[in-house]
Amino acid sequence: MPYITYKDRTEILSHDDCLQNNRLGIGKAVGNACRNGGDFQYILAVAIQQYLENTGVRYQNCQDIMGALTGAQAEFIRCIVSPYEDQKITENGPVYDVEALMLSTY
Repeated sequence: MPYITYKDRTEILSHDDCLQNNRLGIGKAVGNACRNGGDFQYILAVAIQQYLENTGVRYQNCQDIMGALTGAQAEFIRCIVSPYEDQKITENGPVYDVEALMLSTY
């Protein structure tokens, strides 16, 4: 967990866009507030804290959070990381020789 200063925490959470209860407003508020991955992780932690305060610290609620984070990560990899990696493989060539690996025997 990145432990950022209290001043930075206040700045991160003070964006007026947070008041817009829609996808674009939430995305802008979070995206504009984050200067780096640490800020982004802090905002996720604050959201998790609030969720647990609203629902209670129970096994199911913790599972729900872990599932949501895992699902978000999987979707990010599928939609953003994989196409980016495919583009870089096309530009720079692959790292692995998959054909050679598939033909190798032990």
